[in-house]
Amino acid sequence: MAIKFSICTEMIFPELSSVEKLERIAAAGFQTVEFWDWKNKDLGMVSERCKALGLWISNMSGQRAGSLLDSNDLRVYSDEVTVSIGAAERLSCPNLMLLTNPLGPDGSVLNSYPDVPPRKKRQNCVRALSRLARLAGRHGIRLLLEPLNTRIDHPGYWLDDADLAFEIIKEVNHPNVLLLYDLYHMRAMGRDLLSDLEKNLDLIGYFHAADFPGRHEPGTGTIDLPSILRLLGSLGYDGVVGFEFSPSSTSDHALSRISALVAQFVAP
Repeated sequence: MAIKFSICTEMIFPELSSVEKLERIAAAGFQTVEFWDWKNKDLGMVSERCKALGLWISNMSGQRAGSLLDSNDLRVYSDEVTVSIGAAERLSCPNLMLLTNPLGPDGSVLNSYPDVPPRKKRQNCVRALSRLARLAGRHGIRLLLEPLNTRIDHPGYWLDDADLAFEIIKEVNHPNVLLLYDLYHMRAMGRDLLSDLEKNLDLIGYFHAADFPGRHEPGTGTIDLPSILRLLGSLGYDGVVGFEFSPSSTSDHALSRISALVAQFVAP
């Protein structure tokens, strides 16, 4: 099976509603979409339009409050994920993105939990994910833990180290908890992207793609996405690569560039 490609609705067509964005993405020839917070969307309308347009929702946020790092926040976090699993089932969405820290609307870290020792943060993270894995497994939903960059976009975020993230996934050791590997964030942290993928693909359940620097569509920066996609194909990856980016010019132009790129990797 071939790699599937998704378009994240959040940073494109800022002038349009959620439903209008879906229509423009479908018109550009894409069949898979994803988004962040589902609570600010009319799920009934989104579901209806996706079905009418032939769109599949591949991923969305599993929590927007609470934290994996502080035991006092774990109940809020667990409640968020529980409700999100219900929403995911309603939308036939198989994946939920998880963060270690709560973020504000502008992406800023709301709490870095400086009073919780690093070792305790890791223990809390593993313990919470292990519990949530059992819940997600009963519903057939995958939880995708995402490291973010702290050098540009999210200072104070705990999980900015891919090696630590891979270790956590191994420790949880559950098929319903995998890593969301964001090429932009990890390049911003200085990672060797090809090496990470070659060594750890079995721990990765999903990819996000945007170029670096700028977080614009592929082809605007230094990440060699074609080489990455060829490597993923050679390794047998048949999951989703989601384009989560801010357009360098117009959204239509960015989608056109992405369409031309992914056409090389879509089975006829």
